[in-house]
Amino acid sequence: MNRSLLLLAPTLLFAAEERTLTLREALAASVAATPVLIADLDAGRSDEDAAAARIRALYPNLSATGTAGKRTNAVTGANGTDATDPATTLDARLRIGQPILNLNSYHTWRAAQAGRSVALANRRLAVETACTNAAEAYVELLRSRTQVVDRTSDLLLAEELLKLAKARVSAGTSPALDATRAEGQVAASRTALVSAQGAAEQATITLARVLDWDPAKTLVPADTLANVAQTDAPTDDSAQAAAQESRPEKAASAAAQAAALAARKAANGARWPTVEAFADGGYTGPSTGDMARTWAAGVSVTIPLFDSSPWTAESAALAERQAHLRHLDTNRRIVAEVRGAIVGLTSATAGLAAAKEQDRVAKAELSQAKDRFTAGVASNLEVINAQLSASQATTALTNALANLAQARVRLAQAVGRASSLN
Repeated sequence: MNRSLLLLAPTLLFAAEERTLTLREALAASVAATPVLIADLDAGRSDEDAAAARIRALYPNLSATGTAGKRTNAVTGANGTDATDPATTLDARLRIGQPILNLNSYHTWRAAQAGRSVALANRRLAVETACTNAAEAYVELLRSRTQVVDRTSDLLLAEELLKLAKARVSAGTSPALDATRAEGQVAASRTALVSAQGAAEQATITLARVLDWDPAKTLVPADTLANVAQTDAPTDDSAQAAAQESRPEKAASAAAQAAALAARKAANGARWPTVEAFADGGYTGPSTGDMARTWAAGVSVTIPLFDSSPWTAESAALAERQAHLRHLDTNRRIVAEVRGAIVGLTSATAGLAAAKEQDRVAKAELSQAKDRFTAGVASNLEVINAQLSASQATTALTNALANLAQARVRLAQAVGRASSLN
């Protein structure tokens, strides 16, 4: 196989148009491709409308009336009460009222506000989820393309050793078996390269689907596994504090709990009287040219007599209890996920250190085996075994870097900051 083509293999996987992108660009594209949560938006808009309607019930209200008609009045005199003849009466009046006590409307307004907060938190959660999926797909693409480079290097080395084996067989210093073994290793390396190229193609299709892009387009990551895997392991306390501040599930459960509490208070408030202060003034008389100014001021109290609120209040109290338990469970789940992510990051860091040492030793062994074969003091079986060990060590190193990068993504997801990865 042509050496230059092998070196270009990672960028010649597909005949389609290429697009280079960084991790940050992938995250931004995933956010743009996140489906709008129609249900959440509708729920939030409905809660907002309900909140506006309820808060209007607490604002001052102004009304104007005008009447005209004939009215019979009762006049009490010395001989008793007599009814006068119907007389024309005109009345023009302006009334202003200010609710003083309306617990049901107030707490229903608070519940609607909290419901809007839940919808917004769910949208943030959708963005975080989209960024997490994009980051994981991006890391997998990096892993697969790095393995294409590794397998390309293996094939180049196998072909180099095949040439050396054939030269030694021609010179009569090695048996024909050495050349046969070398040919078998070339075939195995070529098979591994084809498999790696297929995995890279699948990875680019997966990332394109996550970003809602054309799957036929080749995506070339601009970052490297080493760059994406770079991170400083935070302490458990700092990570927990970040999670409590940033996790959208935390905000959503807290808002849901507040909404349930307000709904219970609203249900209880429905059984309480409502109080309103009012004042009205106007003119009354038999004609427009003969009208007298009149006014009235006072406080009105409305007492509900028939109401199913005892059952409503009981249901609201149960819903509040359930929201409280869900909030506690969410907090515990966040704590567990953050601790698990830190453990995973620590383990992945240790695994990378071990993989680097394995790769160093395997490369040294391969170099020594090649020197021994070239000097004619060993068969190429020793070289092939060393080559296999080196290939496995390279794969382990690539996987260790990818595992560390994935651990970093999971930690960012656990603290609610997947959208801030770079």
